[in-house]
Amino acid sequence: MSRLKPILSLLLLCFCCMSALAQYEEGDKLLSQGLIDDALKSYLRQYKGNQKNDVQLLLRIGKAFLMQYEANKQQKALEYLETAHRIAPQEANVAYYYAEALMKHKRFDEAAQIAKEGVAHAKEARLREQLQKRHEGALLAKKCYASPEEIFIENAGKPINSKENDLAPVVATDDNHLIYSRQVFNNRLRVWEEQVYMAVKQEYVWKQSIPLAFPGISGSVRTAALSPDGQHLYLYIYDLERKGELYECRFDGSTFTTPTPLPEPINSPYEESSMSITADGNWLFFASDRPSGYGGKDIYVCYKNPDGSWSEPENLGPQINTPFDEEAPFIHPDKRHLYFTSNGHPTLGGKDIFRAERSGNVWGKVQNMGYPLNTPFDDGYFVLSADGKKGYFSSNRPEGIGQADLYIVGFPDESKQVIPLTMIRGRILAGDPPLPVKAQIKVIDKEKNEYLPWVYNPNPGTGYYLMIFPPGKDYDMVIEAEGYLPYLVNINVPNQEYFYELYQEIRLSKKVVDDREIAEQISITNVFKDVPEEKRNPDEFGEQKLDLYDLMEDIIASEDSVAMNYLLSIMYKDAPLMEPVQNEKVDKKSVEVVFFYEDAKGQMQEIKVGDETLKTMPRIRTDVASLEEDYSGNQGKIELKKKYVAYFPVGEARLDNRAKAELLKFIDYVKKHPEVGVWIEGYASPEGESEKNQILSEERAKAVYDFFVEFGVEPKRIRYKGMGNQRQDSSVARRLMRRTDVMLLPLNELKNQE
Repeated sequence: MSRLKPILSLLLLCFCCMSALAQYEEGDKLLSQGLIDDALKSYLRQYKGNQKNDVQLLLRIGKAFLMQYEANKQQKALEYLETAHRIAPQEANVAYYYAEALMKHKRFDEAAQIAKEGVAHAKEARLREQLQKRHEGALLAKKCYASPEEIFIENAGKPINSKENDLAPVVATDDNHLIYSRQVFNNRLRVWEEQVYMAVKQEYVWKQSIPLAFPGISGSVRTAALSPDGQHLYLYIYDLERKGELYECRFDGSTFTTPTPLPEPINSPYEESSMSITADGNWLFFASDRPSGYGGKDIYVCYKNPDGSWSEPENLGPQINTPFDEEAPFIHPDKRHLYFTSNGHPTLGGKDIFRAERSGNVWGKVQNMGYPLNTPFDDGYFVLSADGKKGYFSSNRPEGIGQADLYIVGFPDESKQVIPLTMIRGRILAGDPPLPVKAQIKVIDKEKNEYLPWVYNPNPGTGYYLMIFPPGKDYDMVIEAEGYLPYLVNINVPNQEYFYELYQEIRLSKKVVDDREIAEQISITNVFKDVPEEKRNPDEFGEQKLDLYDLMEDIIASEDSVAMNYLLSIMYKDAPLMEPVQNEKVDKKSVEVVFFYEDAKGQMQEIKVGDETLKTMPRIRTDVASLEEDYSGNQGKIELKKKYVAYFPVGEARLDNRAKAELLKFIDYVKKHPEVGVWIEGYASPEGESEKNQILSEERAKAVYDFFVEFGVEPKRIRYKGMGNQRQDSSVARRLMRRTDVMLLPLNELKNQE
């Protein structure tokens, strides 16, 4: 009998263990399927059945509460984990989750102590590492809450947020389109499903958010990234066979095209759940749980090869990635600042948003973005505007509208966030009246003599396009619009140390005489939104002379939400495209060039870019303050007896395209008014011999006469005379003498002109 006692005791122990495991089996199975609510209900039924001192059950209940989306439910974990720790203070696994539950209640000192004690009791290396991270995170949270970052955070509100999980925001560079995902639990199928929504900003207000449908796709779809011009949308689509993959689709003006999977080696048999692509389309960052990483999900980067394919993925290394999860990468358009979500670096309690800066090919130290951007709850999916002053992210912090909401964050401290980029917000129109036109814009880096890989396709429905460039570069835009000549427009990006905006409008039109197209005109208007170098901070709005960021700090301190909403409406107000901006520091420039078809063939020039040779019209520069000749006097309503001008090249009597374009306006007027005649005076600049200048002035007058006759004005209604040269001293005056004056007169007065 004595020999049987140990055996019976062992059997009894095994039975008890098996019985305990069996009672957890239902909840554990549900939890493994992602059915957290159902698992929690199963555990709570056992708890109510007089098992309130079962440490493993208490631990399971606490973990299930911490896995909930709602912050108030996560906070309920503390009651159960506190009891479990009191019963088993040396249980390291309990200490880990107990410390997390304490952090949900901002009890950071206690959490740090519990985690520190847990490190000493942990037997497994991975658990020791987790507890050490929790200890560091609790100390960090205490420090961050004691010295919060001076930023402003606001719930995006309805209609964007709902009672469900709203997450993964992606925003076009112009901040007028917000696309995001909404996660909803399907009670019938007992699964979580995601759908993509889009909100459009009108009059500075986010309007009704609408669900988006993608051809050929059904089931769960989440936003992954948006190209800077807003034309390429990237999606995460769950695939039962390959876990989850990244897809790309294009906005064709009114709808999205059918999503197509990104190629290998980006997608793999494992899960690729989030991504970000640089403004030039050359670098693609993504998160994947492929086994080649450091553990959990890691962030990788692929580089575009010259043939358009992608390089093999490069893991960003242990500076960025940990044995846990790093995901939701966002690479800023400057290609130097990477933002991502992690639970592997020390956090304030849940998942946090982190930032790393690249120097050369090396990523610097990872920085936690601090409180209030991060909280003890889950904060992630962060994206930042091109100027570094406004961001969007998702969080399940308390007091939201739903389980997880989207939030807006404003950064007033320029020294921390502002990035010296130039954003070109443009529109291309064509015809009369001007309407959007199907076009393609390629950009040439003149220094490298190569195309930027990204081809900009203005939205065919609106004509809008967006471009982002680093400072101190010289580019040429190749503009190919349907039904028009190809144009080459120069852009010189200033070497600034602050954010710089350019509002640009390109208009194409045709010149028609007697129902015959004879020429094309391209008009380029630029509005430069600049700030003084000594300030390098957009702290003035209109004539109000407000220091907006000092004002923001005061309003934050006073917790005046009404004033803050008003201030944000000023700070983030979009300057209407091509409308005058009421600021003396804004410079508006316009360049107009006309190409006559009879001359266009001879003016087409060949340009070699890499291995490609293309033909365009001559390069048009837009960085000059004014045109060579002053045609301002020709503007406005046409009046009789007023002198209008047409300028000539040095020593020539040939009308250039600009002069012809100016004269066409008067030809059209004269043809509509048969009672009007034309008096033309030709001039030459004073340099050279007087006799030759007299002849040149007569030839210039005759050239204008011939042009009027060519386009249908009767010769008898035109008289002309060469006036020779008039002595002037300055070079400007000499330039202005190379001209003809055109005056429209009543026919009965024309005979009196000599």
